[in-house]
Amino acid sequence: MRVQTAPNEQDAADLQNFADFLLSIGEGRHPTFEGFDATYAKLPRDMVQPRTSSLQDDVRSLINRVYPDVGRHYRQAGYFKDRAILSPLNVDVTAVNNSVLEQIPEREVEYRSIDTLVNPEEQDTLQLPTEYLNAQNISGIPVHRLRLKQYTPVLLLRNLNTERGLCNGTRLQIVALRPHCIHARILTGKRQGEDVLLPRIFCDSNDSSMPFQIRRKQFPVQVCFAMTVHKAQGQSLHHLGLYLPTEVFAHGHLYVALSRVTSRPNITVLILDPKREDADGVAAKNVVYHEVVRD
Repeated sequence: MRVQTAPNEQDAADLQNFADFLLSIGEGRHPTFEGFDATYAKLPRDMVQPRTSSLQDDVRSLINRVYPDVGRHYRQAGYFKDRAILSPLNVDVTAVNNSVLEQIPEREVEYRSIDTLVNPEEQDTLQLPTEYLNAQNISGIPVHRLRLKQYTPVLLLRNLNTERGLCNGTRLQIVALRPHCIHARILTGKRQGEDVLLPRIFCDSNDSSMPFQIRRKQFPVQVCFAMTVHKAQGQSLHHLGLYLPTEVFAHGHLYVALSRVTSRPNITVLILDPKREDADGVAAKNVVYHEVVRD
């Protein structure tokens, strides 16, 4: 269904081949290298970005493929709507976001959160320094130091108002940065193009590895030039970069990433350390639990 929404007219056979390619990835039956098991898919060479000796140059090249001339076009309506770079881990997403943010020639505004513990008794007993709470970057809640610029695309991390289209995973673009609210414009969904005001809210952590819960008062958004594969579920893109400094690690991750895009020529994959490659393709980890697929 997503392939059929490709913006440019394409040959029906090419679209069908791309749809079949995505299904073979999702079902774990895409061809691999001789001697490899099906946990590695052989991605076509023309889909994979050639590597150089410099990681910085490789990442910059990937950014330029997905966001060409971003410093010149970032003000254009809809420029960010159908573009994104995906990666498995938050740490790599953050690095890409910071790199692209530096190319936006606007004044940077930093919002700092107020952090406490959810349980007041723990707050009194543990007496954790505020600096320690501020330093915790936890998946699912905004960062302590939120760096934003006007026109930056952001991803909403909480359901604020479903009737207004403000749901977890909604992408927006910054219109103006105020001291106590963010003026943004919705990029996706039925409310696309509408302006909204985003407040600071309380976000509670839910990390089972921590012996306490952090309550962070912050704007519930994160910069989304790049986002994790998990957060990309439900998104539709026309220009996709897949950054794989590490292998995917969850069922269907590779399929979810590749199937966000509507056209095969608009996919660029950067694999830093492939297990095998030749003139025809490059090996990419593809985690598929076949019992789940059959069910």
